[in-house]
Amino acid sequence: MNKRSFNTCKGFTLVETIVTIVILSIIMFSVMYIMVEGFRVWSENKNYIGLRSDGRYALARFQAEFRGAESVVTPVPLTEITFTADIDNNGAPKEITYALDGRELKREEPGLGQAVICVDVDSFELSWDPALLILTVELELSKGGDIVDLKTEIFARCLP
Repeated sequence: MNKRSFNTCKGFTLVETIVTIVILSIIMFSVMYIMVEGFRVWSENKNYIGLRSDGRYALARFQAEFRGAESVVTPVPLTEITFTADIDNNGAPKEITYALDGRELKREEPGLGQAVICVDVDSFELSWDPALLILTVELELSKGGDIVDLKTEIFARCLP
């Protein structure tokens, strides 16, 4: 008969198992820390990137329409701007107004009413130089502690 002793059985000792659990716990907590920090950075930058994207869209749309302006009405103080432009290229200029209403930048066109172009806007500042036909537009947006300032100069090439 073959005698087996307990010393010939293979397996893990309690110390080896505990050491393995400690090492895996350290690795797991390190990976979790990296994931949590990555999510925190992403969520912080999400507002900033969204604000910048919305502001650039609003300025690009305004710039494209204002470049073709045939006449400009500039009230004093310059808090909104109204101009006529042939934005459809059909020979019939339309009167377009851009104005800040609360924290929304709105675009108004007769027949279509008002449309919100950008939200979370703190300021919409305009500066018109009739001699050079240049309009300077400054837009400030904020959300969740993030602030984005955008500025552009637009040359009205269709004005007489």
